Amino acid sequence: MQEQLKTLQQEAIAKIKITEDLKGLNEIRVAYLGKKGPIKKQLM
Repeated sequence: MQEQLKTLQQEAIAKIKITEDLKGLNEIRVAYLGKKGPIKKQLM
């Protein structure tokens, strides 16, 4: 499980680094931390 979370973290950081505006950051936040996001699925 920790390996998968570490991979998700690395993917999210890579996407954050290339995002140019707040709308993009919000979309990333929702994609990873939202109800149907991969982090939520890992913690269930």
